[in-house]
Amino acid sequence: MVQKKTDIILFLNKKDLFIECLKTTPLSHCFTQTRNWVGPQWEGPDYRPIPNNPEEDRLYFDTCYNHAIAFIQKAFFDVAESPEARSKIFPHVTCATDRDNIQVIFDHIQHTVILKNLHDGGLLG
Repeated sequence: MVQKKTDIILFLNKKDLFIECLKTTPLSHCFTQTRNWVGPQWEGPDYRPIPNNPEEDRLYFDTCYNHAIAFIQKAFFDVAESPEARSKIFPHVTCATDRDNIQVIFDHIQHTVILKNLHDGGLLG
């Protein structure tokens, strides 16, 4: 359980591998009771390629990917014991080999930590 005083930076790393897996393995195959998943069941769209229309296929994959990421993040939020505790979880989808991606994320985390410390120290309202 996530306590309300605990800040958690949640790294969902290996974005590149997740994208490749999502193209061949639907989440409905992973997040179901038949696979002993005890959380909410996956009800989002499963990606299936759209032949002969690369633009529509890309848009559909992006929709499936965004739903999948939201579902996985929600699974982490659901274990928090209160809305306040949920507000202390900061998810980031990462690809550790992508230097630009990591730099943006670490800059954001640094900013968040500094603001929290200033707030906790009474310097921000």
